[in-house]
This record gives sequence, C-alpha cells and structure tokens, in this order.
Amino acid sequence: MSEKTKIEKFAVLVVLYTVVMGLFQVADYFYGVSYMIILNSHLSVGKISILVGIHEIFLLVFDFPSGVISDFVGRKKTASISLIFYGIGLILLTYSTSFIMLILVFILLAFANAMFSGSPQAWFYDMLIKEDRLKDRDKILPRIGGVVKVMSLFSSLSAVALMALDVRLPLLIGGIAVIIAGITFLIFFEDNRGNIENRKFFEVFTKFSKEFLTDRRMRGMIAFEIFDYTAFSLFIFVWQLFLLNRFHMTEKMISILFVCFTLTMAVGSFLTSFFLKYMNGFTLSVIGKIGIIITFIIECLADNIWLVLVGYILFEFFFSVSSASTGLWKNDYISSNNRASFYSGISSVKSLLFVLLTFCLGEIIGKLGYEIVWGLAAIIEFLSVVLMIRFIRKFGDQKETSCVEE
Repeated sequence: MSEKTKIEKFAVLVVLYTVVMGLFQVADYFYGVSYMIILNSHLSVGKISILVGIHEIFLLVFDFPSGVISDFVGRKKTASISLIFYGIGLILLTYSTSFIMLILVFILLAFANAMFSGSPQAWFYDMLIKEDRLKDRDKILPRIGGVVKVMSLFSSLSAVALMALDVRLPLLIGGIAVIIAGITFLIFFEDNRGNIENRKFFEVFTKFSKEFLTDRRMRGMIAFEIFDYTAFSLFIFVWQLFLLNRFHMTEKMISILFVCFTLTMAVGSFLTSFFLKYMNGFTLSVIGKIGIIITFIIECLADNIWLVLVGYILFEFFFSVSSASTGLWKNDYISSNNRASFYSGISSVKSLLFVLLTFCLGEIIGKLGYEIVWGLAAIIEFLSVVLMIRFIRKFGDQKETSCVEE
C-alpha cells in the first residue's frame, strides 16, 4: 500500500469516527431536551421519577461489565450494536405510552448507553497505535472533540425548531441517525479488542475486577478522576439553580446559555491542539484545572450576574481544555488489553457518585447555601490536582509499552 493510500485510508477512518461520535452526541442532546416533555404529557411526576431512577440504577448495573464485554468481543462491534439499540430505544420512546413499556425502553436505553461508553474511544486510540499515528494524537483528538462539540451546537439550535413542529421529531431523527451510524460503523474498518488469551468471559471479568481494585496505577487514576468528577457534578447540579433562584433568570436565557457553553467548549477543544505545541498534556491539564478552581472562587464571591456568567464561560473553557489534555496522557497508563474495561469501570464509579450526589445535594444547598457549595467545589478540584500530580510523580515512568512514543 502506497503512502498516499495509507494517508487517505486514515483520513477516512478519522472522519468516520468523528461522525459517529458526533451523531451520538446529537441524538443524546435531542433525547435530553425532549424526553421529559413527552413523558410529562401522559405521566405523573411520580412515575417520571421512577423511570429516571430505573434508568440510573440499570446504567450503574450495566456500566462496569460493559467495558469487559467490549474488550472481549470487540470494541467497534460493541459500539455499533449499542448505537443501533440506542436508536431503537429513542424511536420506541417516541410512541410508547404504557408505563410498563416505558420501563423496558428506559432499561434498553441504559444498556445501550453503558455499552457505548468507552468502546469507540478505546477502539480509536488503539487504531492510532496500530496505524503508527500516536505521535499525532495531540492534533487529532482535540480537533475531533471540537468538531463533535460543533455538532452538539448544531443540535442545540435545531432542536428548538424541530420541537416547534412536533415535540417527537428530535427523538425520531436522533434515533434514525444513530441507527444509520451504528450500521455504518459496523461495516467499515477492522475491529480490535484486548488480549484475552483464549480465556472465558468470566475469567476475563474476574481478572479485570481484581486489577481495577488492586492495581496501584488504576487506583491512582480513579482517585483524581473521582474528585474531578465530583467538582464537575457540583457545577452541573448548581449552575441553573443559582441563576434561577438567586438572579431570577428566565428559562429562555438559560437555553441561550446552553448554546454559549457548547460553543465555548468547542473553542476550548480546538485551542487545546494549539496549546500542546508549546507544552505537554500533563502541564496543560494542571493549567486547565487551576483555571477551573479560579472560576469556582469567582462564583463563590460573585455578587452580580455578569460576574457569574463570566465565571460560567471560563469554567466551560477550562473544563474543555483540561478534559481534552488529560484524555491524551491518561491513556499512556492504561493497558490496551483492558482499555474499554477501564473506561467503563471509571464510568460506573461516576454513575454511583452521581446517584449519591442526587440524593444529597438538595439538602446541602438548603442548609449551607450556594456559596459554600462553590467553595466546596473549589477545594475538591484542588484535591484532584494534588492527586493528579502525585500520580505522575509516582507512576510517570510506568507507561504502557505500546503507548511509549519513540
């Protein structure tokens, strides 16, 4: 194969991966903005709460083993099938009115989400290694992230117009789009998976479970991931309530902010590849996290809405930079054999944390107030930085062989 053919083939691979990830984000956003309105038209608040709770519980149940399944049977195959299931779930949700049927649909959506998490990312990262393109990841991955966020921006703008025609349209279009994406992803390019050494699934699952809990590198990554996600979750839970209750912002203005946030994150992803020309990924991660801490302090001290909004925009920018840069160097310490398993393991820990925060945060805000929550988020993010630096100091020279660049 000539060098020109190799370049063209790799370019098609990158485009395919970007489109697949982008369409999933579009469908997921369409689901987020319309499912509650559809359910509210024929269900009580109590039944809606039960459905959301069932989704979160089954997501938590499916999350941990999903990565092992992906590493076992193939990451691209797992991601493709999960996209098809997700699309079917969205279409069924559009027309389901029976509560029992809706329970089954939400379980299907939880299964599809869990199976998709980590699978395409693990597949693409190992394809970079196979194609000898790991050296270009600092350019490729942030730009892919930027394009995906631009597609999310498109979905946020188009969702309003679609819902004006019919509230079910976003779910229908999103469902059809991800089914097509899943079939296309399944057909093109080769698959990859972990080295299972002809072992049975439960042997692989047991081995990974032990490593996930006992391997010092994994524990180190889990530690700073948990603190980082906790701080992020506090922002997600609080920012709208803060604007609605403290500054009485309208829902229309908040929807406009959603668009601004998406645009800011896209800019942050694109600029990450520029910043990485002048510093390594770890340094940029630390700078991004310090920026996040500063924005939490701004929110804690802010006494007018404009300062609050500036803090929100800065948070989205620094979070985008931090996430993109951390994702680059973190993969160096994850074995190719269980890359998807690790992603899903982390995702399951985050799901559990999300459920716990959902139950606790309302009480925390009610008793301590928003300023304390912002201050708590700053402290937690600072601890995440400390743990991340500690991780690099202890394990910086223990990269996976396949990830070490020549």
